[in-house]
Amino acid sequence: MYRLIYFSPEPWTGERFCIAAAVDDGNGVQVVRVVPPCSACIGSGPSAELLRLIMRDLEHVRSIGNLPVSLGPHVSYEAESRRFPDGVLDCVAFVRGQLPKRGCIN
Repeated sequence: MYRLIYFSPEPWTGERFCIAAAVDDGNGVQVVRVVPPCSACIGSGPSAELLRLIMRDLEHVRSIGNLPVSLGPHVSYEAESRRFPDGVLDCVAFVRGQLPKRGCIN
């Protein structure tokens, strides 16, 4: 199973950018990152700096159930976990192919 991870520069607005996915292939959890959105897309230099720190701290993700508290309110999982289609042998490669190439909306 896997779950997309989103960054919200201003959580109260509901705007969010896909920045990664947590992949549980039965042998542990790996995080697959996308190229993060640019500061023009997320709206400010401080948001870009926060995202830089969050991207670094994604290494602490150990579960597709809960995100580490250290990632704060700006990071969330999508509502439901996703299953791999039958026949997928390389789960990480499959998820990498499903993610946007860059987290920007442009």
